[in-house]
Amino acid sequence: MVPRTNQTDRVTEPGDPGGRTLATLRVAPGWNPWLSRLVIDVFGTVDEYEMTLTEHVLRVHELTPVFGDPGRQVYAIPRKEAAQRLVRVKHDTRMSVFWFLEPGRGKPTRMSVRHQWRHGFDAFTAALGAQAGPR
Repeated sequence: MVPRTNQTDRVTEPGDPGGRTLATLRVAPGWNPWLSRLVIDVFGTVDEYEMTLTEHVLRVHELTPVFGDPGRQVYAIPRKEAAQRLVRVKHDTRMSVFWFLEPGRGKPTRMSVRHQWRHGFDAFTAALGAQAGPR
C-alpha cells in the first residue's frame, strides 16, 4: 500500500492558520496492531487515525471503515503542545510505535505505525523534536 498524502489537502481546512503540511501518517492505537488488522477483516471496524502535522497544529481524523479516507476530526491541538504530549518513540523496520498523551486521557496511548508510513513517521517525529529510543 502506498501512502496517499493528497488526502491531507482535502481534510485541512482552507484558510487554516496551521500553514504548510509537515508530515502525514496513519496510526492504529492500542497494544496489538496485528489483532486490530484481524478485527478489521472480520468485523469491518477498528479505530485508525490519520495524523496531519502542519506548521502550527496537529489534526487527528478517524479513517472511514470502507475506503480508509479521513473522516471526522477527533481533535486538533497546537504543534507545541503536541510535542509535549509525545512521550516515547521507538523506530523499527516493520512496525514503529510511539506513546502519545491524547486529550482527555490520563495515560499515554500506544500508537502503531506500519512500515508503509515510515517516512511520514520520521518527518513527524523530527518536526516535533522527538528522540528515538532503542529498537
